[in-house]
Amino acid sequence: MTKKNKAKFISLAIMGMIPITINSKPSANFYLSKLNNIDIEYKGAKYLINDDEIQKIIAYSKTYRTFDHKVTDLTVNKLLSLIITNSDEYIKKYPQFNYFINPQDLKSENYQLLKEALINLVNNSTNDLNEDLCTLQNYKFVCGNLNNSVAITNYDLKLVIFDINNLSLDEKKNAITHELNHIKQFICPHREKNGQKNTTIKVDNTLNYLLESSAESAKLNYYKPDYLGLEDYEYWTYSTERNEEQFIQMLSLPENKNIKDYYNAIFDTNLTKLYQYLGLKSFADIKLFYQLSDVFAGYVNEGSIMQKYDDTINKYSKNDIRAIIGSEIFADVYRFCLKKLINYSYEHPDFDAVQSKTYQVYLKEKILSKAGYFNQVNKRVYYEKNFRNIINDLDAIYSEFFNNFYQYPKTFDENDEFLDLKVLKPNFNALREIEENDFIYLYYTSEFNSLKTNLLDYETILTRKKTN
Repeated sequence: MTKKNKAKFISLAIMGMIPITINSKPSANFYLSKLNNIDIEYKGAKYLINDDEIQKIIAYSKTYRTFDHKVTDLTVNKLLSLIITNSDEYIKKYPQFNYFINPQDLKSENYQLLKEALINLVNNSTNDLNEDLCTLQNYKFVCGNLNNSVAITNYDLKLVIFDINNLSLDEKKNAITHELNHIKQFICPHREKNGQKNTTIKVDNTLNYLLESSAESAKLNYYKPDYLGLEDYEYWTYSTERNEEQFIQMLSLPENKNIKDYYNAIFDTNLTKLYQYLGLKSFADIKLFYQLSDVFAGYVNEGSIMQKYDDTINKYSKNDIRAIIGSEIFADVYRFCLKKLINYSYEHPDFDAVQSKTYQVYLKEKILSKAGYFNQVNKRVYYEKNFRNIINDLDAIYSEFFNNFYQYPKTFDENDEFLDLKVLKPNFNALREIEENDFIYLYYTSEFNSLKTNLLDYETILTRKKTN
């Protein structure tokens, strides 16, 4: 970023920071009602998770049970000894597997790596560690041929299989931590016996992408980063899932949330806590979350969309999924977030005009990045007409709120090249992985503003796809 642009945004951040409050301003409900009255109908709603399926998930969430079994005197060394014994017995029964840790060689690299990872887990976990230890003492760690995978965890068998040939030390360390995070995501059998129906946050075909993304992103956001030496993304996997997780995290804003509450909800299999973290208060909010997650599941070739639409899952790209579902769901997410923003502004007078507008522009940029069709040939982004109209209607309501609430004397130009997120801290402290730096290049906003008449016909794309 140029010094000129940086200086421009820093000056914007320090000018006009105190909103003007006037007695005659409308209530928050005035704007919320206007937003709610915008008609948003999903073109492909029949392919998304339905009300009955969501009611089932909510019913499952209400069976949550706390872990009430006491684990005593289980040190890391004792836990390691149990895992090694379990693994040895398993390999003797199933000789097609090899040792991850040979019981005759307790000075091996793998032994030290697993020990370090367990110490990290014990010292830095803020979820129910007692349950994690109870679960881990029954696990086996072995090596086997996994073709294209580095490691997999099987909850039913209490088994972790590594395929670690030709992996570097750092790659093995990251793989171990990822799989330990998966183990944390499953409940202990004691909770099943006490009546909890879901063993992870995943119920039926939902939220599997969050299991993978959170197991990966927790390596940076949950533990101390210096343990893995990962301030960069060199050894990170599940990039698509993590990208969707970053978008889901946006639902929690603008409240200043503790990112560990997000991971603890997943690690403790507490869907109610997950809903609270994301700010999902009504059935409509929860439905939006699961339908959005359904779209994201389609991006990684799983979930109900593809089963309902076409069994030939691998035929369809992200653009095709958007053609099936339409872009309206992202407009609905925009409305959800704008409602939270307006409420937050009324409840927090210190949340000023610059912060409000910066968050709205950031939010819109993220929405546009998901809803558009990127043309690989001309490098332009296209949007459906209905989506564009809804966004413009929502923007008009936010602008009305902003002008009346803040009486801000300046004009914000959405065609500015960069957006400075520094003014949003500490609200963004929980989202360390959302952006690698404090400045966002407003590419999609620029495309949206420049293509007033160049609209997308998704139906043409999808028809062409099905006939090929």
